[in-house]
Amino acid sequence: MSFDTDAYVAVTAREGAAVARVAATGDLDATVPSCPRWSLQKLVGHLGWVYNWVSEHIEQRSATMLNRDDVPRPPQGEAVVDWYGEAHGRVLDALRDIDPAEEVWGFAGINTGAFWHQRMAHESLIHRWDAENTVGEPGGLDSELAADGVDELIDVILPFQVGIAIDPLPEGSLHLHRTDGEGEWLCRIHRGRLEAERIHARGDVAVRGTGEQLDLVLWRRIDPGDVEVFGDVDVLAAWTALGR
Repeated sequence: MSFDTDAYVAVTAREGAAVARVAATGDLDATVPSCPRWSLQKLVGHLGWVYNWVSEHIEQRSATMLNRDDVPRPPQGEAVVDWYGEAHGRVLDALRDIDPAEEVWGFAGINTGAFWHQRMAHESLIHRWDAENTVGEPGGLDSELAADGVDELIDVILPFQVGIAIDPLPEGSLHLHRTDGEGEWLCRIHRGRLEAERIHARGDVAVRGTGEQLDLVLWRRIDPGDVEVFGDVDVLAAWTALGR
């Protein structure tokens, strides 16, 4: 489950282009089932805004977080389609221009280009699924890439979310078992921090599924009922709540 810079940028190019195709042909007023507070227009605008926000940091090699209000908001209506395309092209140029080891601010405390190479790939992947799910049956997620997404969640996203959480943290442990390739994870909270091991061990709740299913469950894109769950479902709900 190891991807290099070129592979991550290729994912952002491919998945981001798929979002553009949905935006150009779909009903921009349609509700996104996996993000029901959003319309397709809102989803496309959000992803385009993220692309521009990340591009600003990379282009400036900023060591600190830039003011979010300085990044223009997306236009309304069909104008968002071309605007999104420009934002997508911009972030691809930025990602190709920065070395993985170069320093640049990252929101999870990982201040390198490599953080954004991986983050933009998975941001694009999940939102491509959202966009296609809005207009029909979404295309699948490559299992190895999805398993890498689980790694990113456990190594980067969830520790960050645990650190800023206001609501109570999960009290039980979570075991994830990938069924279509290598990948097992055991997660627990200890003294307010996430501890994770890549081992086969019993958790208070266990989830078995493909790399795609595990990634989508953790991002709350599919219902846990679509995979095998053993143990305390309330513990699983507490863990998946951290990913939103």
